[in-house]
Amino acid sequence: TTACNTYERNGSKSNKSWACYHVYWKWAGHCNGDRKSKLITIMSESFKIEKVAVLGTGVMGAQIAAHLTNAKIPVLAFDINQEIAQKGIESSTKIKPSAYYNPKTVEMITALNYDDHIKQIAECDWIIEVIAERLDWKQDLYSKIQPHLKKDAIITSNTSGISASDLISKMDDDMAKRFFITHFFN
Repeated sequence: TTACNTYERNGSKSNKSWACYHVYWKWAGHCNGDRKSKLITIMSESFKIEKVAVLGTGVMGAQIAAHLTNAKIPVLAFDINQEIAQKGIESSTKIKPSAYYNPKTVEMITALNYDDHIKQIAECDWIIEVIAERLDWKQDLYSKIQPHLKKDAIITSNTSGISASDLISKMDDDMAKRFFITHFFN
């Protein structure tokens, strides 16, 4: 997968222009069906994805969280309140066909809310935003999480209709250079 962002404001390109990320999932070794190593390569750098935050536990967010647990990656699943976060993850266990290779991996997902748990985003190597297709909501959420991000965490959006340049338009350069779109299909 290759994701390229072009950022332009008032006709001139900034440092954020032509930010291209080449993303390759590498699965190394299998032992009784378990994947031993989860790596993501961005450009020429590699690092291990130890934990992921999924921002939004609707149908898509909950299924993305499930998919990540299928790869044995722990997930912090955030939503606007605890009840919505828990219901979103619970509903993912009822989908047919199942979103989980093994139903027990749902235990790798921790349902959280932004007000009480936002600081836990600092534990995550990858943050995937999966909220409604409203630019103002997405930008507000990005500004809310920004102070809590690891310095090398990657941030992606699952948007299917908003351009990357619009999404990063209010981000600082450091966050914008680590941002791209990863759209999952359900």
